[in-house]
Amino acid sequence: MLAFAYDIDPYFVWARVMLDGSFDGPWERKCAVGTVFLRGKGSGKIESVEGFDTVQRELGALLMDHRLPQIGATKAATYTGDGYVTIRHPETQAVEDALDFIAQTVRITYSQAPAQETLRDSWSKRLQYNQLYKPSWEIT
Repeated sequence: MLAFAYDIDPYFVWARVMLDGSFDGPWERKCAVGTVFLRGKGSGKIESVEGFDTVQRELGALLMDHRLPQIGATKAATYTGDGYVTIRHPETQAVEDALDFIAQTVRITYSQAPAQETLRDSWSKRLQYNQLYKPSWEIT
């Protein structure tokens, strides 16, 4: 998100510091940036992802990056969910409003309805697999 907020290439900056010992910062933030992680209720396989076309139509220019959930994939057991959308705008309030809009608009449907398990059961299961720290797209 640094790249989007400051209009810099953080990898280039890091390489320049490491190779030349030069630091070109500090930089001025150009935009506010935020990411909403996509997840839904239920379990099993992802059957559908709805509403992203509306998000694209309404927020088009604000969209910087996204990864939509893959139909047929198993629901992720990580805190990052099954995908994400990153937004950028010069005004912080516009980013907050856009993130709320995305969270309310994008809907993920799974093959199994939400189970009536307790919060403790849910976290115990997640911790058992030790996958909380990995994004869903890195779990095989």
